[in-house]
Amino acid sequence: MKKQSILIGVVASTLLLTGCNLLAPNNQNNNQSTNHTKNQNTHQDGQSNQNHQQNTNDQGSYIYDKNTREYYAQIWLTDRDNLSVFTSMNDVSYTPIDASGTLVNPYNPDATVNYPDGTIVLSPSVTAAGSVTFRDNNDGTVTFFDAPGHFHDDGWFEDDFSLRESQKIIDQGRTVTIKNSAQSDINYVAQYITHSTPEPSAAEAFEGFDVERPSSSSSDDSDTSVTRDNVIDLVEDYEGEYLDTDTYTFKEPEQQSDGSWGFSIIDKATGELAGSYIIDPDGTVTKYDENGDPE
Repeated sequence: MKKQSILIGVVASTLLLTGCNLLAPNNQNNNQSTNHTKNQNTHQDGQSNQNHQQNTNDQGSYIYDKNTREYYAQIWLTDRDNLSVFTSMNDVSYTPIDASGTLVNPYNPDATVNYPDGTIVLSPSVTAAGSVTFRDNNDGTVTFFDAPGHFHDDGWFEDDFSLRESQKIIDQGRTVTIKNSAQSDINYVAQYITHSTPEPSAAEAFEGFDVERPSSSSSDDSDTSVTRDNVIDLVEDYEGEYLDTDTYTFKEPEQQSDGSWGFSIIDKATGELAGSYIIDPDGTVTKYDENGDPE
C-alpha cells in the first residue's frame, strides 16, 4: 500500500513538470507577440511624426494650405517682413490674383513674355504699398518676380529692351524658403488679406486688348483730378517707381487751402524729415528736400 502511494506521487510529479514544460512555449510566444505589437506601434508613431514633418519647411515652420489668408500672410512676410506698411498707410489690404499666363509688360504685348502657371500677385489697395508677385514651387520654397510697379521708362516701349528685360524678370526670380514668421505676425497680416482664394486676372493675359501707353502726371493734363485716392499714384508716376516704404514713412496726404495736396517723408532710421511732395490741383508734382527746397 505504501509502495503504491509512492508510485502515485512520482507519476503526479512527473505530470506536473511535464505540464509546466508544455506551458512555457505559450508564455514565450505571448511575450514575443506583445513585444512585436509594441515595436509595430512605435514604428507607426514614427511614421506619423515623419508625415507631420513633411508639412514643414527646412526651417521647421508650419506652412498653411494655399487657399487660406494665413498662407498669403506667410508669403507676404517672407518677401517684405515690414509691418509698418499697415500702420503708415490707411485702408491698406491685399487681394490675391491669379496671374498665370499674364504678360510681364502689358504695355508692349508683342515684345514681352508671360508669367508661368501658378503665378500669384498680392495686389495692394494702395499702390504705394507695393505688390508681391510669386510662384509656389510646392517644396517649401517660393519664387518672387521683381517686376516694376510702372512701365513709364521709354525703354519698355522698345521691343528689344522690353523682351530682354521681361525675360530677365522671369529668369532672375528669387527662390527662397517660406519664412518661419511669428504666429502673431501671420495673424496680423492675414487680417489685411481680402480673399482666401485668388481672383482671376481681369486682364485675361491682355490678349486682344488695345493697350495704350500710360501718361505721367503733368500740368498739360487738364483733365487730371487730384483726390486722396490717386495722390500717391501721381507721385509714383512722377518718380517712375514705387515709394520706398522700407526706408521712409510717408505721412497721410492732406489737402491744402488752395486745393493742392501734400505729405511729408520721414526717415525711419533717424525719425527726421527727409522731404515732402506737393501735388497741385492740375496734377503737377513738386518734390522738396528736407530743407524745403525744390529738387
